[in-house]
Amino acid sequence: MDENKKKELELVKQNVKMILNFKKQYILDAEIPMPINEFDDTMKHIFPKFCEEYPTLYKMVFTNSDINLLYKMIDMIMNICDGNTTMDKAKDEMGEMLAEQYLYPQFGKPTKK
Repeated sequence: MDENKKKELELVKQNVKMILNFKKQYILDAEIPMPINEFDDTMKHIFPKFCEEYPTLYKMVFTNSDINLLYKMIDMIMNICDGNTTMDKAKDEMGEMLAEQYLYPQFGKPTKK
């Protein structure tokens, strides 16, 4: 894997973790929570590059989306690029993980024929 790409993916994970920690500290666990707009402005000031280059990821963090899925996708990309897995295996694993999380609870797991 290109070392620059690997560093970029690690930086994305670090930024997500730091924003989540700030959110926990200043909104979720705060005795007097910071107003959402103020928190948003503060994060955009602290993490301008991340917010500009990855607005969808920032929105995921900001809106309580499932971040574990993001971490899993980043890990899969790194594993593919490092040669630890194939694109097909990663696709199958992600597909099954998503099905278990979203489809099977609603429709049941299909039986093998």
